[in-house]
Amino acid sequence: MDQADAEDLQLFIENDGQLYERTHVPIMKNLMAKRARGTYDHALAPKAFGYLVEEGAKKYAREFADNASWSKLFPPAVRREAAKGLADRFEIKAKLGELDYLVPGGGSGRTARAGSSSRTGRATGRKTAAQLDGEIAQALREKPASRSGPRVLGVSRVKTFAGRSSIRADVQYPGEDRARVEFVGPSAGAGPVVMILRGHQTFVDDPSRFGNFGPDWVRRFYAS
Repeated sequence: MDQADAEDLQLFIENDGQLYERTHVPIMKNLMAKRARGTYDHALAPKAFGYLVEEGAKKYAREFADNASWSKLFPPAVRREAAKGLADRFEIKAKLGELDYLVPGGGSGRTARAGSSSRTGRATGRKTAAQLDGEIAQALREKPASRSGPRVLGVSRVKTFAGRSSIRADVQYPGEDRARVEFVGPSAGAGPVVMILRGHQTFVDDPSRFGNFGPDWVRRFYAS
């Protein structure tokens, strides 16, 4: 099972507005209602998120994989891991009280999605999205809260064409929203690498110092 693929799928789902409003919110509302009734079972939560993961895998394939078979792109083990990740994230946010608004009478009805740059803390002193994401990441990954460099949240090879490979990384710097970065380099060995961020293209200086181009190259690039 490719952990990076599961993380990539999870991040895609969490940052897609249509999936969030159409499927993600209803699932969380249902689970929050079960928590309020005392019938919530975290061991069963990944099954609830499985429907969202399947929908997300299909949409991901349509948008990024040249209509490749979604079930081959994200095999069952990867989808199960992504569903578990979504369930774990839900559990932590619920315990932090950040999903109380989904329970009737439990909040203001706020529906801004996690990770959106437009979401801000309320005047009641609740945590901002950046603060909450930091706590969630720490709880899920058991990494120190303070870190000066970027954190790589997921890396996946998108496609290969004409001897070149495209690799996408979801990266987060301390105090900033996560960013999606694309790297284009040789499909085998070392060679010129272009980094694409927010529509701007930049050649990486001396890319060979990070080894052969691939997902591990991206991780070494950000670890340097």
